[in-house]
Amino acid sequence: MTESRYAVAAVVALATFVTAGVHIAHAEVRPERIAWHECRTGPEDEYGAQLDAAGVRCGEVTVPLDYTRPAGRTITVAVARRTATDPVRRVGTLVVNTGGPGESLSG
Repeated sequence: MTESRYAVAAVVALATFVTAGVHIAHAEVRPERIAWHECRTGPEDEYGAQLDAAGVRCGEVTVPLDYTRPAGRTITVAVARRTATDPVRRVGTLVVNTGGPGESLSG
């Protein structure tokens, strides 16, 4: 697993909460706006190219490592999203976490 593979590291649930403006665990933590961009990180990134072809957008969000200490250490989490192709028939949000702990769900 490499860091350049957004789908492997994506925590879409976090993107859903952050982009919706939901304060996840602490009132002092302010969600940041995600700068969405292509998923492909370079010419050799076939997985990123496949995500781009499927209409997926990738980004990063910096969050507190410990929400009880919002001004403390932070981590950057890669996130990915794909918007509904038919918003009128959209039912809700599908959240997938392919990362740990444990085995990854992606190849």
